[in-house]
Amino acid sequence: MLRYAIVLVCIIIAGFAANALQPILHKTLPSDFSRTNFLLQTLMDENSNPEVMVFGNSIAMSGIDASLIKQEFDLERAAYNLASNGQYFSETLLYFPLIKDDCKLVIQMVRSIELEQELQKLDQAVLRNFYFGSYPIDKAIDQKLEVDIGLDYLRDNHVESLKYDQRGTTVNAFNNIFRSKLREDLDLEKLKTELYFPNVYTNKVSDEVMTKMVKLHNPIPAKTSFTPNESKLKLVKDIQAYFQSKGIEYVLVLFPFNPVLDNFTSDYMRSINAFAVNSTLPVISLVDVLDEADFVDHCHVNRDGAKMLTQLLINKLKQQGYAF
Repeated sequence: MLRYAIVLVCIIIAGFAANALQPILHKTLPSDFSRTNFLLQTLMDENSNPEVMVFGNSIAMSGIDASLIKQEFDLERAAYNLASNGQYFSETLLYFPLIKDDCKLVIQMVRSIELEQELQKLDQAVLRNFYFGSYPIDKAIDQKLEVDIGLDYLRDNHVESLKYDQRGTTVNAFNNIFRSKLREDLDLEKLKTELYFPNVYTNKVSDEVMTKMVKLHNPIPAKTSFTPNESKLKLVKDIQAYFQSKGIEYVLVLFPFNPVLDNFTSDYMRSINAFAVNSTLPVISLVDVLDEADFVDHCHVNRDGAKMLTQLLINKLKQQGYAF
């Protein structure tokens, strides 16, 4: 009986120890969200004051070299690429209130299909990551913009229950380690250190892998026309007004498609380009500017493609009158 009592006590102690270590484990274990913590610390650093910031998902990470933006516009201060894995519209909104007023331009890069969809609530795993990154929830602008991205999860939860919520942390760490072994060509350290050109891709995937990716991501049925969601367009307009009130320019940039995803048809591309040209919103379309040789897989750009894409973005910005 005593033996069972000792085992039970040890289990309880181990549980408390695991909970106590949770905040540390979250920041030290390899994670898909390790870059989020890095970006939060960068934005909350008083000495961090870039003139231009680029946001978006891993396509923006691989596709934009912010150092070229600084060079081409002869900026006094830095231009940062603050894109991260899986950073879509809802998540980018969390970073906006952390941007200092001396920033001059915010570039938000999105997939065209994001503009066709309703705004999504953030997954609780993503929100917990922001909590562990010491995100100042009182500064969030979701209520100002009248959108629901799921932040009530952080506002309503007791601090301790969030602090010791360890769902997914260890599983995510093991998945991250396993995937790193499978894709040893990825330079994942850049996720936690690189503010200018966080392209982690070093090799193009094999033809076999590419075929599988195309089968998975090529839309069925084929897309022939672009129909933006009205509530999403209103959000873009409200974001623009939010930044204008701070003296900051804001522009939305639509990612390029890899031509291997041929069910995003030429008619679909033309309708996107027509929307960008005719819209009263600050929109730049880059959907059809790259070739298949510029990609490492179905959507991520290689280093040469990134230089070309960055230069095309710079040219578009200059054509639309952005100057610093």
